[in-house]
Amino acid sequence: ARPTTAAAAHATAAPPGADRATAAARATTAAATTAATTTQAATTGATAAAADPRSEAANARSTAEPDSPAHEPVPLDAAGHHTAAGKPGVSLGAAFALLRRRDFRMVVIAATVMGLATIGDGFVYLVLQRHHAIATGWFPLLAVGTNLAYLLLAVPLGHLADRVGRARVYLGGFAALAVVYGLLAAGGGGTAGLVVTVALYGAFYAATDGVLMALAGPLLPEALKTTGIALVQSGQSLAYLGSSILFGAAWQWWGPGPALCAAAGAALTALALVTSILRRGTTKHA
Repeated sequence: ARPTTAAAAHATAAPPGADRATAAARATTAAATTAATTTQAATTGATAAAADPRSEAANARSTAEPDSPAHEPVPLDAAGHHTAAGKPGVSLGAAFALLRRRDFRMVVIAATVMGLATIGDGFVYLVLQRHHAIATGWFPLLAVGTNLAYLLLAVPLGHLADRVGRARVYLGGFAALAVVYGLLAAGGGGTAGLVVTVALYGAFYAATDGVLMALAGPLLPEALKTTGIALVQSGQSLAYLGSSILFGAAWQWWGPGPALCAAAGAALTALALVTSILRRGTTKHA
């Protein structure tokens, strides 16, 4: 029995190279399985990305946006100066560079010339007090009357400026001022003359203050609009200062009557000059 069993075991045993062949087959099978798993994971990821629009938009943005801000154009302000972070550059140089614009420069010159022909409110009220023997307690009512006329006429004159032109209403306001100076130089007139003078003085302010800003505004770039309007006001205020000093000196040397005649003549001369300036410089927006 033993020889028979040993022979059977020898007959069923694998040859010596069979183990190596089996190991190679197992390794091949494992590699194929790993490759299939990797392919399946990649396919699943691609499907998820396609199903998520946010991932697709992010990929589009990463492709469209430059890696460095150096590719973006450098913004410029209204005067042609470089700015930072896309914000408009506002500087003293940019403000004065606005004067290179001919139409705006003409408005600044017009406001300055008219300022030189305008005397201070205190002088006007002082002359009215002398002419009409107004008591000290009633003296503040002169300014109240002027402001009341301003309040009543500001909206109608603004509406008129939109209809017939801002420059025309602006010039009309200074024509009213010239009449005020003429009435002050003439003196008298009673209560009616006092009321007319105060009303015309309020009309002067109503026709010039807001209308001047409306005249200058459309001529300025959006980024420097407030700066430009402040430049107009600064020129006008400096002119007011100079005119008040000159009128005070004329009052001291010549007396109120001749000084007021000179002021009326200066107002008429300035009116003629500014009419010519605005006609040449701001026909588009006036």
